[in-house]
Amino acid sequence: MNQTIVVPSITANLSPLGFHHFGSDFVTAASAFPSTDRYSPLPYYLYCHAIELFLKAFLLTKGISRNELSKKAIFSHDLIKGLILARQNGLPTVIMLSAADEAELGKANIYYNEKGFEYFDVTEAMRGFSNRPDLSTLRTIAEKLQIKLKAVCEAAT
Repeated sequence: MNQTIVVPSITANLSPLGFHHFGSDFVTAASAFPSTDRYSPLPYYLYCHAIELFLKAFLLTKGISRNELSKKAIFSHDLIKGLILARQNGLPTVIMLSAADEAELGKANIYYNEKGFEYFDVTEAMRGFSNRPDLSTLRTIAEKLQIKLKAVCEAAT
């Protein structure tokens, strides 16, 4: 006797968890960067990229598509736009960033959004990169988002 088993389709939204996972890898890489007396943009870039990925992971759990998030007018790589959009979609119910955290994120965004951590800028180098954000604050923000958003991303799958 033949039997047919019908399995209902399963919908799994793995994107938020994937973005969270990649963000976590960037935090790990930044944390492993050796501390030196000379300025390097690498840990700044890595923490900023992790923050971008965590914010995007959160927004994906809220039903905002990757296509929408990639639009410059909506988010793209602008950390402040991403933070504002995440706030509008309930981020404060999961995690609150302090005013000091947000101020440093704003400083970081000036470099990050304009690729300042990726490409050498002679003018900034001559100024000693004096306007750069506090690296330990960026690390704290990235780690907070990593910890607090993990369960949110897992629940979305």
